[in-house]
Amino acid sequence: MSAARTIIAVLCVVAGFAAILSLIPVEAWPVELAASFRVQIAVITTLAAGLALGLRARVPATIAGAAALACWASVVPLALPASQPGAAGPSAGAIPSFRILTINLEWSNRNASAVLGALREAEPDILVLQEVDNWWREQFTGLSDIFPVQRFDPLSRRPGVAILLGRRIELRDEAWLPLHGRPYADFVLAVARDASAGQAGATMAPSFRLTALHALPPRSALLFRARTRQLDDVRAHLLARDGAEPQLVVGDFNMTIWSPSFRRFTRELHLERARLGFGLVPTWPTWNSLLQVPIDHILHSPGFVATSTRSITIPGSDHHGLLSDVLFIGRAPGDEPAPAKDS
Repeated sequence: MSAARTIIAVLCVVAGFAAILSLIPVEAWPVELAASFRVQIAVITTLAAGLALGLRARVPATIAGAAALACWASVVPLALPASQPGAAGPSAGAIPSFRILTINLEWSNRNASAVLGALREAEPDILVLQEVDNWWREQFTGLSDIFPVQRFDPLSRRPGVAILLGRRIELRDEAWLPLHGRPYADFVLAVARDASAGQAGATMAPSFRLTALHALPPRSALLFRARTRQLDDVRAHLLARDGAEPQLVVGDFNMTIWSPSFRRFTRELHLERARLGFGLVPTWPTWNSLLQVPIDHILHSPGFVATSTRSITIPGSDHHGLLSDVLFIGRAPGDEPAPAKDS
């Protein structure tokens, strides 16, 4: 066997192993890392299989080709356009459409003027932010005309979560809960039905819950286990409620849609992905498009439908913002609950 064929054979085996590892439905740190970059692994494995075929190394080509096909089978359906369940139209008395944006600012980012301009242009009704420090808190006073309600993590001394609410949104209840060093927010909100938003006597739609979080990054096995505990705590808190109100869970999860941990979280809470039907919409890292993966998420209970989801550029951040227009189409007063769907 020539040196070239030997190198390609080794590449096929290694890439094939990484591809299979990314598909194993087990919550373990090596699987998490491989699953995070499933698209990139699928590309490398496909290229390795092609090179092996070119060199007539049939066995390595078969190994890599089969692994690549398995990867692509799990990626392509999520990248194709599709309608979300229940997208036919809103039910009577339902919550009006509103826009939600989640952004990890990156704690060292100081491009305030450009960021505030991008936020005004995006025009979200609900803005969920991560890595907000005291400096950014002061900058957001410049948006008080469009976000009159601004709430910041009161429990952590580190850059944390913030929620800014537009004039259409009413804050009905607010809680901040500890989460292994990264507190999360649990709000009850309502949306004004008409142009009287923000005024006395405005007609408000039924309330819904917003949970906003920033999970730990799985940079090590220790951090992976800590993030698992974080998500277990959030899941237990949400499951303990009676489920009477529709739910949004939003933020930087530091895990992709292929993560076994992510799949368990969404399955047990019956949450859908707002990017469903709008492609993969990768959000991190902005500094290398070849490595980008979807780790920021807007999740919703089955009664919600995202009518659009896209990423937007946030100057100075290593994350793209994730922007969704959301419509509530079920579980208004008198409606039957929408059936749960395993995502």
